[in-house]
Amino acid sequence: MEKRSRQPGIARSQQSGVAACARGHAIPTCPGGRQDQVALAPQGGGYQKVCSTFQSELTAGRTGSHDPRLDDLRAMGMHHTWQKVAAEIGIDAFLAMWRILDADAQFQHPKGGLELTIRRYKSYLRYQRNRYILQMNGVGYRDADIKYRLAQGLSENLAVSHISNIVKDK
Repeated sequence: MEKRSRQPGIARSQQSGVAACARGHAIPTCPGGRQDQVALAPQGGGYQKVCSTFQSELTAGRTGSHDPRLDDLRAMGMHHTWQKVAAEIGIDAFLAMWRILDADAQFQHPKGGLELTIRRYKSYLRYQRNRYILQMNGVGYRDADIKYRLAQGLSENLAVSHISNIVKDK
């Protein structure tokens, strides 16, 4: 009965450049370790620059390829801001979002279309900043230290009294 180590990896033998498997057999440590040493082709090899349709769909939007469905949004008169959103998040995500919003009666305007109200993005940033302040306070930072870290890390210059109010109102 053999005992095995809990440590993963390949054991090195006494010979330089050769590793040994768990049973002590020599394994060359070069790439393709268990293969015979074969001289490389002088011109190199490499992979063909071929991309399947499936791979193209996965990389659409990241490699600069254009989804023709974005043209459909423009042709039907979609507002340019929504076209930017669709291009940024991807047309599939945009269509899913659009379908969800359209299905909710609260967003449907009586004259047709959708009417949305969404908070300003800066309110999200402020919320995250306040969470950061509370986290620093929770681990023992003083308000003056928090003020310094906010100025350095987030370029936010808050008064110490403002920081105190955020911590007090938690």
